[in-house]
Amino acid sequence: MKFKLNVPERLTLLNLLPPENNFVTLGIIREVISHLSLNDKESVKYSLTQKGENVSFDAKLGMVEVDVEIGERAYGIICEKLEELNQNKTLTQQHFTLYKKFIEDKYDVEIFFIQKRNIEDKELKKLGERAGIPMTDKSANKHLIVYLKE
Repeated sequence: MKFKLNVPERLTLLNLLPPENNFVTLGIIREVISHLSLNDKESVKYSLTQKGENVSFDAKLGMVEVDVEIGERAYGIICEKLEELNQNKTLTQQHFTLYKKFIEDKYDVEIFFIQKRNIEDKELKKLGERAGIPMTDKSANKHLIVYLKE
């Protein structure tokens, strides 16, 4: 899967990946590192420099997002780490856009199964609509389809 990432997000992800794991997972991590790392051409393009632990780059160009290929298992590793940081309340501002891209935008479709007796309940319909769940075919919540099987 492809993700649109800028330079700070790529650098943050590189620091987010676990340095230790089992053999298979380390292979996956190596692959994603190769996709996230900035190559020589990008290093020149973004005026990338490093002094000790600090990396600096052209702020304007570095914010341009590029497509970065991230495999399904690497995606799972990244999501797991971001969810762990969130659970432990250790997310920082550096992680904010990554959390939105990897966790909040995780699903293309949400599926709700609603029993017939509940879909006919007017109060539940109203509550469902307020929560963003389409409860009728005339729902204000678009991009979702209500299907009632008799």
